[in-house]
Amino acid sequence: MVEIVLKLAKNFPSLRRAKFVVLLIFVRLFSFSVTREVLIKSASNAFISVTSFVAMTILIFHLLQKTSFDLETFLYKYKKFDILIAAFLGVLPGCGGAIMVMTLYVRGAISFSAILTTLVATMGDAAFLLIAAKPKEALIILSITYVVAIMTGYTAKCFEKSIAPVFTSRPITMEDSIANNMPNFFYHLWMFLIILEIIFGIYNASGKSLSFEFLDYDIVPIVSFAGALLSVLI
Repeated sequence: MVEIVLKLAKNFPSLRRAKFVVLLIFVRLFSFSVTREVLIKSASNAFISVTSFVAMTILIFHLLQKTSFDLETFLYKYKKFDILIAAFLGVLPGCGGAIMVMTLYVRGAISFSAILTTLVATMGDAAFLLIAAKPKEALIILSITYVVAIMTGYTAKCFEKSIAPVFTSRPITMEDSIANNMPNFFYHLWMFLIILEIIFGIYNASGKSLSFEFLDYDIVPIVSFAGALLSVLI
């Protein structure tokens, strides 16, 4: 959905107008009962199961940066540790760690071998289900994937020059981004919703039924859909 917004933005003078077009599409889909149900269910499930954990991972590293620790600067200075750190980020439940590694690669902070390391280590959102169902087995499996990922990464290092794609890294600046004039209120509202969704996501990952009735309505899918909609529009 974000990709659709960015493509539309190329044909509009501002990102806000492209988002408005997407909002009209949502409204149109809402007018039909069949598409309304599918839209709410798929968007809310994705926001609970994926977006919340990605946001949680990125939020942790954002808070670390606030304490004067900058992972990107650290990796620039100590490139020999990129495989170990990439394996750790990959083995974290969810895909937030993998997203961060890809960002670091684009900025030239880590090697292509580190990318391979992360992709071998990661289990994505399946890790949450494994931890909830079989915690002891999950610890063993995640430990094995961590070790195998490190071995793969250092093996790939030996062939780095022949397997790495031709890629010119450069810092990402504000000039590279599309202008976005969305009021800060919506960002604050999204942050509030994402905190709720992290709680919902952890509860959901434990394998328990997630439902909260208020005035005969289950507010979980409503709040989750609102968060998913804001993720596209802000």
